[in-house]
Amino acid sequence: MTAVRRAAAYPIEPGRVALSRAGHDAGGYFVVMDVLPDGYALLADGRARGIAAPKKKKFRHMRPQPDRFDDLVEMARSGTLLDAHVRSRLARAGYAAGKEEETLGQERQY
Repeated sequence: MTAVRRAAAYPIEPGRVALSRAGHDAGGYFVVMDVLPDGYALLADGRARGIAAPKKKKFRHMRPQPDRFDDLVEMARSGTLLDAHVRSRLARAGYAAGKEEETLGQERQY
């Protein structure tokens, strides 16, 4: 049986929320700050990876999410974006501050 690859449901673009799928930050949510031409994106979460030192990550190591924060991209272009803005927007949209469990989208059993 051959594996079938699915195309990403959402494009990786500036302002898009992305879930890290690999590395020490796997399970964390980030905002794509910029897309580089070599298959990488610069990510920030406002905590461990601030806007001054975004994380460089390959496209294949992230899963784009439905939310997109265009206002954060505009603020970054104008130089008024703060790490607190990124943290706040991720939290208000329901993206956890820490790493997610492997069972994303499932309820926890206590």
